Amino acid sequence: MGKPENEREWLLKAIEALKAVQSNKEVQEARLHRNLGRNYLRQREHKKAIEYASYSIQMLEASLSTARSRRINAQGIVERQSQIFLGLKVLGYAHLEAGNYKEAINAFERGLTLHQTARLINPSTDEVLGLGRAYLGQKDFPRAMENLTKVLQIAEGRRQYATIQAANAD
Repeated sequence: MGKPENEREWLLKAIEALKAVQSNKEVQEARLHRNLGRNYLRQREHKKAIEYASYSIQMLEASLSTARSRRINAQGIVERQSQIFLGLKVLGYAHLEAGNYKEAINAFERGLTLHQTARLINPSTDEVLGLGRAYLGQKDFPRAMENLTKVLQIAEGRRQYATIQAANAD
């Protein structure tokens, strides 16, 4: 929208409106909370970004547990896993920008593990780049180099020149 305050206002209104919905609203509500987290992250309000992204992930993990116990179709489970993956990316970057490197590493590694075990489609390089930057922040140079090199390999294969430039800048 170009105006973060307006976006935030509409996201909060959508969360309120969603309360009237009776069925299958958990994933939608979690998405809205994740988007609020992303909004706060863009505004460099890291504490709020962490709060909303964490809440989104908690909601989705509870919904995933319920879906599995009710034997909901595979597509519903993959949807929840994909949303958790996206929430972990927001959470990882919020921690990274706040200087919470250990928490950032935890979020990015959880996301990458989920991506691998759930066999989600087309991972972005953002998580690996974030992980490399978090290790760099901790001054763990071998792991930083390992992840930044991995980002370069993936990005070169996909011809993602902006990502190549970002990884080389670190």
